[in-house]
Amino acid sequence: MSDIAFPCVVQTSNPGAYEALLRSMHATFEGGEYGKELRLRGDLLHILALLVRELSTPAGISIRHPQGERIGQAVQWMREHYRSQLQLGDIAASVHLSPSRFRALFKEATGQSPMEMLVSLRMDKAKELLLHSSLTVGQIADAVGYPDLHYFSRLFKRCEGLSPMQYAQSLRSRFS
Repeated sequence: MSDIAFPCVVQTSNPGAYEALLRSMHATFEGGEYGKELRLRGDLLHILALLVRELSTPAGISIRHPQGERIGQAVQWMREHYRSQLQLGDIAASVHLSPSRFRALFKEATGQSPMEMLVSLRMDKAKELLLHSSLTVGQIADAVGYPDLHYFSRLFKRCEGLSPMQYAQSLRSRFS
């Protein structure tokens, strides 16, 4: 969110939603209910979420970025090819840019590097497989583009704070 440029004036597609939230905030502020600070913070976060949705694509790319469409194509390409052994050059080539130019544009548009996003996409898929499949951790690692189980496990733990097995066990105990 730190890389999204918020304009001074926003023409919104749903002004009623903002108006309702601002009225709710005003009523909460004027009222003396217990916990009003939390309610105000919640409404403010809701407004910020609406603004972010209006100013960026679902992939987190600023709609005002001049290369937004190209970056979106790269994100889609990563979603389709995350199982493969990808390098920055492969992703950059998919949108006909040099690796260095692509990395700079991608970081500018999304706030993260292309490889950070690739890891995030892979970890999201791994978490989904851990919860909804009977595959082993090794099979999941391979399925999301990491043929080295130990590297996958270290990376997963760095991203999620738990090993893949601990993560799976904690989820299965919650949903069983």
